[in-house]
Amino acid sequence: MANPANNVAPKKAVVYYKKIVNWGWDQSDKFVKIYATSMNGIDKLPAANVTSEFTDSSFVLKIVGYNASNHELSMTHLAGEIDVAGSYHRIKSDMVVVFLKKTEEKTWSHITDTERKVTEAKDEKKKMNDEEDPEGNMMQHMLRQMYDDGDDERKRSIQKHLYEQRQKERRGEVCD
Repeated sequence: MANPANNVAPKKAVVYYKKIVNWGWDQSDKFVKIYATSMNGIDKLPAANVTSEFTDSSFVLKIVGYNASNHELSMTHLAGEIDVAGSYHRIKSDMVVVFLKKTEEKTWSHITDTERKVTEAKDEKKKMNDEEDPEGNMMQHMLRQMYDDGDDERKRSIQKHLYEQRQKERRGEVCD
């Protein structure tokens, strides 16, 4: 009789990654560069511990064993297509730079297509609001500018006025 415990497949070790949140990006005609920053001493890590994988519209940067943990930066649905063979990463003293080789020499307005769509939707909504009530939005813009340019006393005064207006609206009173 066979022992069922001997037929169990060995469990694979689960590897957890922290999301890299300190990053920025820049571009040239040929490359989009992603800077994974705030990584002092990353150059002391063996090069094999830093890997990157690319598809034509995404990348994943994995760092194993940095400050006793694993880190990952991944982006899908990039704003433009990239050349997988021409993309790579480079380790600096305090950061890792991912070089995404563009397939076309055009400027990316956003890093991901999703980010671009969200921005366009916000712009479209703002445009629609401006068309619906141009005078109200002009007043709101002027009030915002007065607030931003004002001293502390002016800011307190505007905040107090807006608070009082909201209170009146809640009570159903007519506002000035």
